[in-house]
Amino acid sequence: MRVIMMKRVCRHICCVIIWGLLLSLMPGQIVFGAEETSCIVKLREPVEELSGIHVISEEHSLYWISDRALIETLEAVGLVEYVEESCTVTLCGETNDTYYSEQWNILSLGMEAVWERGLTGSGVTVAIVDSGLNVDHEEFEDVNILPGYNAMDKSRNVTDSNGHGSFVAGIIASGHNNGKGIAGLADGVTIAPIKCFSWMEETDIRFVLRAIYAAVDEYHSDVINLSLGMEEDLRSVREAISYAVNSGAIVISAVGNEGGAALMYPAAYDNVIGVGSVGRSGKLSDYSERNNSVFVTAPGENIISITYDEINGYKYGSGTSFSAPHVTALAALARSIDPDLDAAEFKELLRLTSQDHGAPGYDTGYGWGVIRPVELLTMLSSMDSEVPESPDENEEPEEPTDEDVFTDIAGHWARESIRFCTELGLFSGVSDTEFAPELSMSRAMLVTVLWRLEGNPQTEPAGFTDVSDPSSWYYEAVNWAAQAGIVSGFENNEFRPMENLTREQMAVMLWRYLGASGEIDEQELLSSFKDADGISSWAREAVAWCYAKGLMSGMSSDLFGPSSEATRAQVATILYRIICMPRV
Repeated sequence: MRVIMMKRVCRHICCVIIWGLLLSLMPGQIVFGAEETSCIVKLREPVEELSGIHVISEEHSLYWISDRALIETLEAVGLVEYVEESCTVTLCGETNDTYYSEQWNILSLGMEAVWERGLTGSGVTVAIVDSGLNVDHEEFEDVNILPGYNAMDKSRNVTDSNGHGSFVAGIIASGHNNGKGIAGLADGVTIAPIKCFSWMEETDIRFVLRAIYAAVDEYHSDVINLSLGMEEDLRSVREAISYAVNSGAIVISAVGNEGGAALMYPAAYDNVIGVGSVGRSGKLSDYSERNNSVFVTAPGENIISITYDEINGYKYGSGTSFSAPHVTALAALARSIDPDLDAAEFKELLRLTSQDHGAPGYDTGYGWGVIRPVELLTMLSSMDSEVPESPDENEEPEEPTDEDVFTDIAGHWARESIRFCTELGLFSGVSDTEFAPELSMSRAMLVTVLWRLEGNPQTEPAGFTDVSDPSSWYYEAVNWAAQAGIVSGFENNEFRPMENLTREQMAVMLWRYLGASGEIDEQELLSSFKDADGISSWAREAVAWCYAKGLMSGMSSDLFGPSSEATRAQVATILYRIICMPRV
């Protein structure tokens, strides 16, 4: 207590000295409001709020001053570190009044599989820096909501008079399986509502800055959602974001709704995850920005969430504002698995697991692609604190553990891949306790696994004479693969479903499944294999492509084994690489 009192006394003396200097240096010249410039001012030492000096964050020596003469006086006495003109910040989405009952975003992201694993974001604090929150809405009856903070008047009143913040919060944390309206993606999170917008769609940057610092210093937030943006790149904002990230927060921001190439901040900062919008079909939304601030995309069209002025109201909205909370919820779910997961690690997981759209690899429309929560969370669960390298068929076996369901994969080189694929439901064991990793794959088995990966699509009969019984376990999968151009038949229009699959046949099926394109130097790529001449002419391009993209390796350092039979372990490893590596 004595130390605290001394600090207060020293701070008071400092303020008196500063104010005395101001008056002595420019007597009669300080006319507050005479020249309204509204600047963000970083001082070298913190001061208490004085007339004309408005505190944004005293702890971080950040202030808002609207009088140019006062700023010049502060500069004259050497107290100013930097000055930048204030600006307005805009919300990146609007709600409308149309109510619908379906949540296509939940279905497209496969959230049921996430919830079945018991993942809700429990123990994770999410700060929603926005227009406030309808805390009395029925969807929040069992949601943990902290006392909020109003960054405009420094009160605890976070009543939402706009609707934007409530809508964002509803996407993240509406009660799941509660018999009411909609389901949030992560209803176990703790919400910290921080209000920096009133009924208008614009606000002053000083309130956003104050909100970001409060999210870190007061709420110790794990994840911060910023469904807002501005065209100006301000040092004060960069510093606030860096402070949040360096303090352990994952910061997610909307990229903007103009549909052009103009950068919006803070989404454009490297340590922020900028989120664009896609519609129900997976197509990029017309309004979503197209620039290098886009890191990933998420559902953002016709999203249903809660209203701000009713306790049981719901409505639809569109915008990158409503794409961002999908990634925020995913970050919270990831943090609930690994509390030490940092922003850079989460970004890498997003890069590795998002579904590529648009141009191959990164592009400025989709970024790294559309988020896939199931794949990201499964990948995170299967590793420690860092992204694993792709399994190597030639690695030394791991020591057995008690975590394996199948007794015959303990110590196997493909153990992690097998566990990954079985958790996704792509494979099942040959019994309750055996996986049979070295069992040869049949043609029907491979197309069935790919069919499951695509979500078990329905299709029409392809006309194979030996695939005519609809009750066969491979019937739908084989017909789908034929119509998708992944497989073709033999003479007499046979598919030969139970014939064992060779490695070169597997390469061709994968090559077709992934829609491979582009020129490849087959001769150079295959020259390291002594048995390259044994690769069939119809398979050479596919084998070279799969090898170049890291999907397949050799049976040894110098043998590919084109006619060797593909095993269940090999296929599980390749599927792991397809799902968890950047799209090839």
